[in-house]
Amino acid sequence: MGNYPYKKLGTGLGKEFRNNYNENMDSIEGDVKRIDENSLQAVKLSLKAGNKSETALQKSQESNAFFREVKNVSDKAQRDANLALTKAELSYLQSQNTQAQVNTLGVKAKESSTHVLQALTNLDGETFDTLKEVLDAKDEKIKILSSFQITLVDFPRLDGEIDDTKRIQRAIEHAKSKGISRIYFPKGIYIVASFIKVYSNMELYGDGYNTILDGSNIPMGTELNQSNLFRVEGTTGVSTIINEYVNSATSSINVSDANPFSKGDLVIVTSNEVYTPGTANELLKKGEIHVIREVSGNIITVSDNFFFNYDNTKNAKIQKVKPIENTIIRDIKIRMGGIGSTHSAISCNYTRNVLIQNVEIDGAEDAGIWTFNSFNLSIKRCIISNSTSPTSIGNTGYGIAVIGTTRNILIEENTFFNCRHGVTGGGSRPSILVNVFKNKAYGCTINFPFDCHEPCLYWVFRHNTASGCKGGIIARGQYITIEENDIINSTDQGIRVESYTAVTNQFRNIIRNNRIKKAFGYGINIDGYQSRMCETLIEGNVIDETKGYGIRLTNFQSASISRNSVLNTSGVGIYVGGSGSTKSVDLVMNDNSVNYSNLSSILLENVDRANLNINKVRGSTTKQCLSILNCNEVQVNGGVYREGFLYGIYLSGGVKHQINDIRCSITSDTNGDGIRCVSITDLIINGGLIDNNPRFGIYVSESNYVIIRGVNARDNGRSPKILVDSTAVNKIVDGNIM
Repeated sequence: MGNYPYKKLGTGLGKEFRNNYNENMDSIEGDVKRIDENSLQAVKLSLKAGNKSETALQKSQESNAFFREVKNVSDKAQRDANLALTKAELSYLQSQNTQAQVNTLGVKAKESSTHVLQALTNLDGETFDTLKEVLDAKDEKIKILSSFQITLVDFPRLDGEIDDTKRIQRAIEHAKSKGISRIYFPKGIYIVASFIKVYSNMELYGDGYNTILDGSNIPMGTELNQSNLFRVEGTTGVSTIINEYVNSATSSINVSDANPFSKGDLVIVTSNEVYTPGTANELLKKGEIHVIREVSGNIITVSDNFFFNYDNTKNAKIQKVKPIENTIIRDIKIRMGGIGSTHSAISCNYTRNVLIQNVEIDGAEDAGIWTFNSFNLSIKRCIISNSTSPTSIGNTGYGIAVIGTTRNILIEENTFFNCRHGVTGGGSRPSILVNVFKNKAYGCTINFPFDCHEPCLYWVFRHNTASGCKGGIIARGQYITIEENDIINSTDQGIRVESYTAVTNQFRNIIRNNRIKKAFGYGINIDGYQSRMCETLIEGNVIDETKGYGIRLTNFQSASISRNSVLNTSGVGIYVGGSGSTKSVDLVMNDNSVNYSNLSSILLENVDRANLNINKVRGSTTKQCLSILNCNEVQVNGGVYREGFLYGIYLSGGVKHQINDIRCSITSDTNGDGIRCVSITDLIINGGLIDNNPRFGIYVSESNYVIIRGVNARDNGRSPKILVDSTAVNKIVDGNIM
């Protein structure tokens, strides 16, 4: 009798699966051998009888009772045998292919030898002489697979265990001791009551969001980052002092003892110096993480250049890191305790080459993912919700936090909901080169969803979306790039750049090509109230419907505002100013479009050396298209300023102003002028068309050293079309059309 039907394999890679698999393989082998023997006998008889093959077949059938059974059921039996073999192959190898050469087995004996040959050929096209060789090859593959992967099914709870914490840790410890790299969490709910430690060269993965690790019963913490579920944490090793001053943009340092260090080591370089001049927080120190490229004598050379200078008299040193590295956590869901729990989900400290991907985290009140002192870490396609901050022990509430001497970080395609900050960074030493790309934040109403604090350098926020949040992005560091983000329906500001802790300067922040729709505060606010903004670029942004100013920039040295589109603002369209008695200097404004502002469309106040070129302005409800107050050396070249309320252009105070070839028209107040100048010394208005203003084309008062030439001002309400009062003792007004 045959062995069909065969045993069900079940799922997973546990003992039951392997036992049933082995028994089925033996059964399949026996059945196929019996089929083969009978079909060979039938063929021999057929050959002897010539055309009497039916007689040979009949004799074969009569001589073997088993064959009669196979004749009736072989079609189903062989198909099921093939399916069992294919399922086993797929289960162990996770292959997406099918064994095309093994199809349905025939009923007729003369077909059986063909299908036996098919069974002796594997999916790679390799042919074996016997079925045993096929099975032996599969057994070898199973052994290889088992050498790098285990499943949590093989690590059940032991007597007295009421949750899954210890069995998970046993599986991880077993994998570590055996050099096994992959740990599989089948779908289900795993109760975790304390942190789980993860090691190097491991991949922890589940069945997507069907694998749930429930850490909601982990005890509350009394300090931040204390109560977490996964800890991926290395340690520090030996350190040595730096003998000589280190210049930034160099890569070699002279140390006291280089013997403990080797090529490829991860190291942290620090000193007691503040990270930037003038910081009000003396706890914010220099520091950065590197990989050693070479050690020669007492000279250590790192893989790239240093970001800071290091004074060897300020406790400058280099310290070895023993990282957890090459670790992956993916395709699982983590559920934490929510409000009042002080929980975090994953903590990474002193790591290298860590990937966290497709992880859903809910209710990690402190932080979804902490990263400290880490190098080359990626967090991708995670969903993090309800990190709201345990205010009793500190203001956190972070989806992802990048803290300390952390560098080369990618945060990409994650989604945040109801987090105080979706992404944040900072700490006592700088986090450097962090890319925040293609993330989405919804309903983060506690604070701005994207945020980096003072000691953050070279962060890039690109292609992110914030919708229905308190704001969009806050940048408090140096050399920050914010570009091509969408910020929609903010209850506060769209983008804010500031230094919350005072520093002397903030350098080279770039805000470019962002779209901001409906903000109840400012659209873009570059606020220099605690630092001087140096080399700021605001370019190509589109801002529509703000309750505050469209763009606001204060206290700067060297700024460019170009090709922005601002419309429908309740305040000023673009405001550029100094800070109290401190004037801003060196401004370029090119080709901006500002439409329908309630207050001035463009307002400059306490700015020296400004150059405005071909800006296009339309529609100020209550003020001017362009207001220039208490500024010096402003030059306005070209552009269109129309439909202001009181004036097209209003200049008050300052020296050495020049207006060239502008179009200025259609003010709506009955006393509206095209250009109105008050208290100016050294004024030149050269060329341009000024028309359809109810009062004067140009009106200059309380000013001196005035030249107005080549202006067409004929189509304005009053005569003279150009009026310069008697205060201007030194003036030239000629060559105009009035």
